[in-house]
Amino acid sequence: MTVQEQIEMCKKAINQYEYISFDIFDTLIKRNLPKPSDLFLIVEKRIEDEFKVKLKNWKQIRINAELQARSKTDFEEITLEEIYENIEVTNEIDIENLKEIEVETELEICEKNMQLYEVYKYCKDNNKKIIITTDMYLPKKVIEKILQKNNYSYNYLFLSSELKKTKHSGELYKYILKTLNIKKEQILHIGDNKNSDYKIARKMGINAIHIKELKSISYKNTKDVKNEEKFNYECMELFINNHIDSTQNYYWKAGYETFGPLLYGYIKWLNSYFKNNQYNQVYFLSRDGYIMKKAYDIIEKNNNSEYIYASRRALKVPTIWMYKNLKDIIDNIVFTKKKTVNVFLKRLGLEPDKYKDIIAKYNYNITQKIPKDILEKADIEFYKEIENDVYENSKNEYKNLLKYYNSINFTNNVAIVDIGWNGNMQQALENIKKIANWNVNIDGYYVGIIPDSDKQLSLNMNGFLFKKDKEDLYYKTHFFISIFEMIFLAHHGSVKKYTEDSKNVEFYPYEYENTDTNINIQNFQEGALQFIQDYSKSNLNKYIEINENVAIYNLLELGNRPKKTDMKEFGNIQFYDDDYYKIINSKSLLYYIFHLKTFKEDLEESIWKTGFLKSIFKINLPYYEILLKIRGVVKKK
Repeated sequence: MTVQEQIEMCKKAINQYEYISFDIFDTLIKRNLPKPSDLFLIVEKRIEDEFKVKLKNWKQIRINAELQARSKTDFEEITLEEIYENIEVTNEIDIENLKEIEVETELEICEKNMQLYEVYKYCKDNNKKIIITTDMYLPKKVIEKILQKNNYSYNYLFLSSELKKTKHSGELYKYILKTLNIKKEQILHIGDNKNSDYKIARKMGINAIHIKELKSISYKNTKDVKNEEKFNYECMELFINNHIDSTQNYYWKAGYETFGPLLYGYIKWLNSYFKNNQYNQVYFLSRDGYIMKKAYDIIEKNNNSEYIYASRRALKVPTIWMYKNLKDIIDNIVFTKKKTVNVFLKRLGLEPDKYKDIIAKYNYNITQKIPKDILEKADIEFYKEIENDVYENSKNEYKNLLKYYNSINFTNNVAIVDIGWNGNMQQALENIKKIANWNVNIDGYYVGIIPDSDKQLSLNMNGFLFKKDKEDLYYKTHFFISIFEMIFLAHHGSVKKYTEDSKNVEFYPYEYENTDTNINIQNFQEGALQFIQDYSKSNLNKYIEINENVAIYNLLELGNRPKKTDMKEFGNIQFYDDDYYKIINSKSLLYYIFHLKTFKEDLEESIWKTGFLKSIFKINLPYYEILLKIRGVVKKK
C-alpha cells in the first residue's frame, strides 16, 4: 500500500466516526531515530558538549534504569521521576540536570509525522472530536509542549504516566469510554503499534487502523554503510522519509533523497574551513557553483560570497600565449584523448568555420578526428598557418579577463568553489596571477579532486569526497560521472570568454535549452534544495553529522546499483560533452554474444557503465564490483 493509499484509507474510515483517537509517538510524532532508546545517544552527546563530561554507556544506563523502575512498581505505568530514581551518576553532573536535558532533547527532536498530519488535518476540517491516547512515561506538561510545538490541538489527552493505565493492558481504552461516556461504535483509534494500538483496541471492541511504516524513499539500504556511520545514515533516511513530498515527480524525489544530502554535507564541510580561514571573498565558479551557491545561501546566509562566471575554456585560452610551442599548449589545455579538428580549434580559442580552407589544404575536415599519436606529438601539419591567430586571440582574451577579475575585486585571500576533478581552472588563475602580478592568495575547495592529480602538490586545494590519499569514493563515483556532473549544472550556457565590457561575458548556447533534460535537472535540483531547507530547520542537524560517506551514499546507490526506474529515467537522457551522447547506449545481450569486440568498445565508450551493463543483463548483479575487477585486469595489462 502506498503512502497516499494509506492516507486515503484513514480518511474514508474517519468519516464513519465522531471521535478519533490518535497514538502519539511514531503516529502523530516522529523522532527520526532508528529506535526510541537512541534518544539517549543524543542526550549523551549533549552532556559531553555542554558539560564536558564523559558519560560512559549512558544509553544502557538509562535503559536499565527504566527496566528497574518497571520491576518495582505495582502500577501499569511508571513516570520519568521514577526512572531517574534508579540512576546513580558519579560524574560532575546531577540527576536533575540529566533529566532536564532528556526532556529538552525530546522537545527538540520530536516533530510532526508529515503524512499523519494530513490525516489529523482531515479530522479537524471535518469537526471530529480528537483524542490523544498514549502509553508514555513523560510528564503531561512535556507531552502537551510536544503537541503544541508541532501544531496539534485536541479535545482530550489520556496519558498512561498520569492515569497509571495503559493501552497495552486495555485499561486505558476502558477508561476513555467511561470518562467520555461514549459507545465503542463512536470511536476509531489510529496508531503504529500492532499490539497495543490495533489488536488490544479491537479486543476491547474499538475499531482501529494499524499505521504501517509509510515509506516514501527508494534507497533505504545500510548494508554497505560503515558501522560507525550507520546511526547517522539511518537518522538521515528516517528524516527524508518523513519529509519527502511523495506527490512530486521522480526527479524531484530523487534529488531530495540523493543530491540534497550531498549538497548539505558539502556546504557544511566548506563552512568548517571558511570559519578557520579569514577570506575576503568566497567565489562560486560557474556553472557547477550555481547550485552550490544556492545551497550555501540557505545554510549559511554569508554576505561575502559571490557567483562568478568562469570555465576551463574562458580561463585556459587566455594563458595560451604564455606557452612557447604547441606541445606545451596541448599539455596545458587538457587534451586527454583524440579530438575532432572542430574541438581542437575551439580549445585553442578559434572559430572552426574560419579555417576550413586551411585545414582542407592538409587533407583534414572539421569533423575528422586527429589521431592520438599525432595529438600527443603535437605534429599537426596545419597548425603553423594558424599559430599567429592563436596567440593574438589569446592575448586579447587575457586583457579582457583582467578587466573582469578587477571588477569583482579578486584580491587578498579568496576561496574558489567548484566541482573540481583536476584543478585546471585554479591552475590557470595561478598562472595568470604570476604574469599579472595579482595580490591574491587562492584556496580551492572542491567536491572532489582526482587522487593522482599532480596539481595538489603545488596548489592550495582540498576535496570533500576524494583527493590524494583519500581515493575510495573517487572509484565509486567514476562509473557514473556523467550523471554526477549533470546534476550540478546551472541553467545557462558555459562561459565562452570575457568581453571588453568588464561586467559582461559571452556564453555558449545552453546545450539543454528547451529540452526535457533541462526540466529534469531543474526538478532534481529543486528537490535537493528542499531537502536542505527542511534539514536546516530541523533540530536533528545539531546532532546528526552528514559527513562525506553519509552524504554521498544514496547517490552511489542510484549510480552503481540503479533500480528499474532509475534506468528508465536517466538512461535516455542526452548528455553533452563536445557532442551529444545517450547516457545508456546499448544493444541487446544476444547481439553482444556474437559481437564481443563491439561490446568491449561500447562499454569503454559508455558514460554510465553500471547502467550500461544492467541494461544488457537486466537482472541485479554487482555491476560496480564487476567493473572494478575489469578495471584492475586492464590496469595490470
